[in-house]
Amino acid sequence: AMEVVVPPGVAVGDTLSVHCADGSVFEVIVPPFSTAGSTVVVDPPALQVAVTVPLGVAPGDTFLVQHSSGKFEVSCPLGCAMGDSIIVELPRQGLTLGPLAAGEDQQELQPEDNEPPPPQQPQQPQLQPAQQPQLRAFQPERRVKVLRSNGSWSPAVIVASDELSGTFTVRLDGSNALKHCVEENELAPLDYTPSALGQHYEGRRVQVKRPAEPGWEEAIVRAFDTFEREYTVELVASGGYQIRTTREPSLSSLLSSPFLFFTSPGFGRHCGKCADRT
Repeated sequence: AMEVVVPPGVAVGDTLSVHCADGSVFEVIVPPFSTAGSTVVVDPPALQVAVTVPLGVAPGDTFLVQHSSGKFEVSCPLGCAMGDSIIVELPRQGLTLGPLAAGEDQQELQPEDNEPPPPQQPQQPQLQPAQQPQLRAFQPERRVKVLRSNGSWSPAVIVASDELSGTFTVRLDGSNALKHCVEENELAPLDYTPSALGQHYEGRRVQVKRPAEPGWEEAIVRAFDTFEREYTVELVASGGYQIRTTREPSLSSLLSSPFLFFTSPGFGRHCGKCADRT
């Protein structure tokens, strides 16, 4: 894993171009909760190179190739013979931010003939299809903060990730309890502190009473207008409401189920309640 510092003028969701010491470039999407100057931990994709199997090499044999980042032993896969071209992956090193390159072409490497292997065990590249791996902001074993169902943030460790669903499994500090199916927007760096919004804070999970029918909807506090005393929440299932209160004391605690007045597109003014999800 490598660390990249987010430069000024870059916001969450923007794409950064990262230069490697070998001259190649890959892109990183700025993850949630990142700001200018914060550090993002990424796993750079392996460098894909084309190698020609030299004379005298049979399937299962290994041969040495020379690259700008070092020397590597490559194993000839089954079904290939001398003169065939195979794709291998080599590690990247030395990341720096830079302008986006027009593209990254595969590099052609030639095997070194009649050269003995180095004394140390060389890195063994994996044979993979020629495709660009997808980077994720959070990786297993990283310490993070996770959003709890009651709206609080707790320190935890990522123990697994599911590439198919895009969710994570984390282990909570203290209790060692596992929390499954965690979305990426429910994770934050360990030093993350929620921004105060009125008497609540950004990212707090609440329940909002539906304006036109019985029941409640799960929502997340996103913004607060100090002049209008107005809250904006994001509905987890659909759209977003603006929630308005007439007096600040009525929002002293979500646990006390204060009465609020809120408006919704297509509806008039209604009376509702807002309470912590349990």
